[in-house]
Amino acid sequence: MQTLKASWDRIKAKTETCEGHKSYEETQPELIAEIQRLRRKPQNGKRLSLKKTAEALKEKGFKSSTGKDISLCLVKNIVYKTIEL
Repeated sequence: MQTLKASWDRIKAKTETCEGHKSYEETQPELIAEIQRLRRKPQNGKRLSLKKTAEALKEKGFKSSTGKDISLCLVKNIVYKTIEL
């Protein structure tokens, strides 16, 4: 057990993470950038809704980590957990 903990500590020192699944920031940074671009509020307009953002991502061919179409819930989770708008 000691060697396993030492191995985790070495990995955490290099990458800051070693347990759990990888985030969208690590696996699909272009998805995060596109969501930020779509959700940015224009000067004299309204910000796209989460639903319209998800539809725009589907049209552009983005997929979730499981290979499914981007859903409204996925966009919401990314916006409110990873992106500080």
